[in-house]
Amino acid sequence: MTLRLAPDIHVNVQGTIVRSSRQEIAIDFSAMDEDSFAHLKKIVEYNAQDADQIDEELFGRPSCRRVPISNDPTSTCQQWNWLGVLESWFGLRTETLSVRFRTEVLPTKKEERLMNDTSREEQLVEEYIQEGDLEAAVKLLYGLIVKLARQKQFSKAEALREKLLETDPMALSEIIKTAEIIEEEKIVSMDKTHKELWAKFYDTLTTEEASILYYAMKQSEYEPNQVVFQQGTLHSRLYFIDHGELKLICRERDRETFLGKMGPGNMIGEDLFFANSVCTLSLISTSTAKVHSLEKNYLSDWEKQHPALVAKLQDFAKKASQAQVFLKNYQFDRRHQKRYRVSGKCQIQIVNSAGEPIGRPFYGGLSDVSVGGLAFLARITKKDTARMLLGRRLRVIFDYRWSP
Repeated sequence: MTLRLAPDIHVNVQGTIVRSSRQEIAIDFSAMDEDSFAHLKKIVEYNAQDADQIDEELFGRPSCRRVPISNDPTSTCQQWNWLGVLESWFGLRTETLSVRFRTEVLPTKKEERLMNDTSREEQLVEEYIQEGDLEAAVKLLYGLIVKLARQKQFSKAEALREKLLETDPMALSEIIKTAEIIEEEKIVSMDKTHKELWAKFYDTLTTEEASILYYAMKQSEYEPNQVVFQQGTLHSRLYFIDHGELKLICRERDRETFLGKMGPGNMIGEDLFFANSVCTLSLISTSTAKVHSLEKNYLSDWEKQHPALVAKLQDFAKKASQAQVFLKNYQFDRRHQKRYRVSGKCQIQIVNSAGEPIGRPFYGGLSDVSVGGLAFLARITKKDTARMLLGRRLRVIFDYRWSP
């Protein structure tokens, strides 16, 4: 058996599997070579309470001996009797000794062969480029990109397409065709149940937009009574509910109000995703639920590179929102303290946990004040800058005029 501790460090051992399951394997070691012994000895030393005592116990016992690897009397190759070593270290009996390892999903022989073939082809591409044979490099890159796209290795296919653009920007036919093939394969590979459920939205998108959105999303599963997001916290994801049932609640002082149920085909989180705010509601699963979610950090890039996608997403989110409908039905004031209108100028300074200023201050105008805090208005041209203020500690210096 070979254990890979690092790309260039391997432990080769002989042993017998005495127990196995989907999560772990128990193995009785019988022998190993000197390098492997040295690696495992180091691991034991790092985890031992007294590393200096290991050598004394190890080499002071007769059970720690070398035995020939082969029956050839002329062979100089030796191995350690590893079971004897472990017996001397820990006082374990050979017949009860077991060592656990987490099982790792290794590539199949076919996958390994494909990876090796791909690696070899990438090396040939570099050789063709160094030799100045761009035509051969483009041809090989094109075939490699198509193969990777068919194998659903999209990130690698896209990386090689960038390589194709760098290698020969004038290979327009190959550049355009590979982009089309990657997008086609991405669409085919999309979750059919998700796509059918959200067909009204995906029908408004181009093939490229649908692909960009879907592969940016993360698929998650929630067990019953698991919190998806909680009132008062920073959480800025947009959720597409694919399966299961969830409840939307609002907490007022010591009272919890049930607002409504959310299920397949409902979207939630648009107020946090498209604006800068903290969660004003909580979402909790009432059954096993599956969702696709989109992180807000994609938004700033898409606003520059794919503005049409952002506009379509925002428009659909407004129409599909259930949270605002629930809130209108209840018509209660979620503010704990009464707010009073005030006017005046203020200086705002971001500070760290020690109260020390960070960066330069900026200025704004007061809006209202309550027992719990105050609100001010400030002109901030960049959304990312405004987003960075969420959850930060501020020092506010102001003069005001109160309006009863």
